[in-house]
Amino acid sequence: MSTQVEKTQEKEYSFGNGRYSKAASEFWKDLQRLFKISPDASEKITQHWMRDFGAAMKNQEVSVTVTGKPGKEGELTLKEAAKAKVIATYPISMMRLCAYLDEALRFGLLPNRCEYVLTEQLDKYVSEMKEKPENK
Repeated sequence: MSTQVEKTQEKEYSFGNGRYSKAASEFWKDLQRLFKISPDASEKITQHWMRDFGAAMKNQEVSVTVTGKPGKEGELTLKEAAKAKVIATYPISMMRLCAYLDEALRFGLLPNRCEYVLTEQLDKYVSEMKEKPENK
Protein backbone atom coordinates (compact mmCIF):
# COMPACT_ATOMS: atom_id res chain seq x y z
CA MET A 1 0.00 0.00 0.00
CA SER A 2 1.46 3.35 -0.98
CA THR A 3 0.58 6.56 0.73
CA GLN A 4 0.59 9.81 -1.14
CA VAL A 5 1.38 12.92 0.78
CA GLU A 6 -0.09 16.08 -0.62
CA LYS A 7 2.24 18.99 -0.50
CA THR A 8 0.44 22.23 0.05
CA GLN A 9 2.12 25.13 -1.57
CA GLU A 10 1.66 28.56 -0.17
CA LYS A 11 0.09 30.82 -2.71
CA GLU A 12 2.33 33.60 -3.94
CA TYR A 13 0.76 37.00 -4.14
CA SER A 14 2.18 39.29 -6.76
CA PHE A 15 1.03 42.57 -8.19
CA GLY A 16 3.35 42.67 -11.18
CA ASN A 17 6.32 44.86 -11.94
CA GLY A 18 4.47 48.03 -12.85
CA ARG A 19 4.85 51.53 -11.63
CA TYR A 20 2.35 51.08 -8.78
CA SER A 21 3.14 47.46 -7.87
CA LYS A 22 4.92 48.46 -4.68
CA ALA A 23 1.95 50.56 -3.55
CA ALA A 24 -0.38 47.64 -4.29
CA SER A 25 1.81 45.24 -2.32
CA GLU A 26 1.90 47.62 0.65
CA PHE A 27 -1.89 48.05 0.53
CA TRP A 28 -2.31 44.26 0.47
CA LYS A 29 -0.10 43.93 3.56
CA ASP A 30 -1.88 46.81 5.35
CA LEU A 31 -5.31 45.24 4.82
CA GLN A 32 -4.10 42.14 6.64
CA ARG A 33 -2.16 43.97 9.35
CA LEU A 34 -4.73 46.63 10.17
CA PHE A 35 -8.02 44.81 9.54
CA LYS A 36 -7.05 41.13 9.84
CA ILE A 37 -8.46 40.47 6.35
CA SER A 38 -7.33 37.17 4.82
CA PRO A 39 -4.58 37.22 2.16
CA ASP A 40 -7.02 36.06 -0.56
CA ALA A 41 -9.64 38.70 0.25
CA SER A 42 -6.88 41.32 0.56
CA GLU A 43 -5.65 40.33 -2.89
CA LYS A 44 -9.12 40.82 -4.41
CA ILE A 45 -9.57 44.20 -2.72
CA THR A 46 -6.11 45.26 -3.91
CA GLN A 47 -6.93 44.17 -7.47
CA HIS A 48 -10.11 46.26 -7.32
CA TRP A 49 -8.06 49.21 -6.08
CA MET A 50 -5.61 48.77 -8.96
CA ARG A 51 -8.46 48.78 -11.50
CA ASP A 52 -10.11 51.85 -9.92
CA PHE A 53 -6.82 53.72 -9.64
CA GLY A 54 -5.73 52.82 -13.17
CA ALA A 55 -9.06 53.92 -14.62
CA ALA A 56 -8.90 57.23 -12.74
CA MET A 57 -5.34 58.01 -13.82
CA LYS A 58 -5.60 56.69 -17.38
CA ASN A 59 -6.24 59.99 -19.15
CA GLN A 60 -4.90 62.48 -16.62
CA GLU A 61 -2.45 65.15 -17.63
CA VAL A 62 0.96 64.83 -16.10
CA SER A 63 3.15 67.81 -15.33
CA VAL A 64 6.89 67.30 -15.52
CA THR A 65 9.56 69.59 -14.10
CA VAL A 66 13.33 69.42 -14.26
CA THR A 67 15.14 70.71 -11.21
CA GLY A 68 18.67 71.16 -9.96
CA LYS A 69 22.01 71.64 -11.60
CA PRO A 70 23.63 68.84 -13.54
CA GLY A 71 25.79 66.69 -11.24
CA LYS A 72 29.21 65.21 -11.97
CA GLU A 73 27.64 62.61 -14.23
CA GLY A 74 25.36 65.18 -15.87
CA GLU A 75 22.25 63.96 -14.04
CA LEU A 76 19.24 66.15 -13.30
CA THR A 77 16.14 65.55 -11.20
CA LEU A 78 12.85 64.95 -13.01
CA LYS A 79 9.61 65.28 -11.11
CA GLU A 80 6.21 64.33 -12.37
CA ALA A 81 2.81 64.89 -10.83
CA ALA A 82 -0.75 64.02 -11.73
CA LYS A 83 -4.00 64.24 -9.85
CA ALA A 84 -7.57 63.22 -10.45
CA LYS A 85 -10.88 63.49 -8.68
CA VAL A 86 -12.25 60.00 -8.16
CA ILE A 87 -15.38 58.39 -6.84
CA ALA A 88 -14.64 57.02 -3.38
CA THR A 89 -15.08 53.33 -4.14
CA TYR A 90 -14.64 50.85 -1.29
CA PRO A 91 -11.06 49.95 -2.25
CA ILE A 92 -10.00 53.59 -2.62
CA SER A 93 -11.67 54.46 0.69
CA MET A 94 -9.96 51.52 2.37
CA MET A 95 -6.56 52.65 1.10
CA ARG A 96 -7.20 56.09 2.55
CA LEU A 97 -8.30 54.51 5.83
CA CYS A 98 -5.13 52.39 5.92
CA ALA A 99 -3.06 55.56 5.56
CA TYR A 100 -4.95 57.25 8.43
CA LEU A 101 -4.62 54.22 10.72
CA ASP A 102 -0.95 53.76 9.90
CA GLU A 103 -0.33 57.41 10.78
CA ALA A 104 -2.33 57.04 14.02
CA LEU A 105 -0.21 54.01 14.97
CA ARG A 106 2.94 56.08 14.50
CA PHE A 107 1.52 58.72 16.84
CA GLY A 108 0.84 56.29 19.67
CA LEU A 109 -2.44 54.52 18.96
CA LEU A 110 -2.14 51.03 20.43
CA PRO A 111 -3.87 48.51 18.16
CA ASN A 112 -4.24 45.88 20.88
CA ARG A 113 -6.35 48.33 22.89
CA CYS A 114 -8.59 49.43 20.05
CA GLU A 115 -11.14 47.65 17.97
CA TYR A 116 -11.77 48.76 14.41
CA VAL A 117 -15.32 48.26 13.28
CA LEU A 118 -16.14 48.57 9.60
CA THR A 119 -19.42 50.10 8.55
CA GLU A 120 -22.13 47.66 7.53
CA GLN A 121 -21.63 48.41 3.82
CA LEU A 122 -17.84 48.08 3.99
CA ASP A 123 -18.09 44.90 6.06
CA LYS A 124 -20.47 43.46 3.46
CA TYR A 125 -17.99 44.32 0.67
CA VAL A 126 -15.11 42.62 2.53
CA SER A 127 -17.28 39.56 3.16
CA GLU A 128 -18.11 39.34 -0.54
CA MET A 129 -14.38 39.40 -1.34
CA LYS A 130 -13.84 36.44 1.01
CA GLU A 131 -16.57 34.43 -0.71
CA LYS A 132 -16.02 35.46 -4.33
CA PRO A 133 -14.16 32.97 -6.50
CA GLU A 134 -11.09 34.27 -8.29
CA ASN A 135 -11.77 35.65 -11.73
CA LYS A 136 -8.44 35.53 -13.47
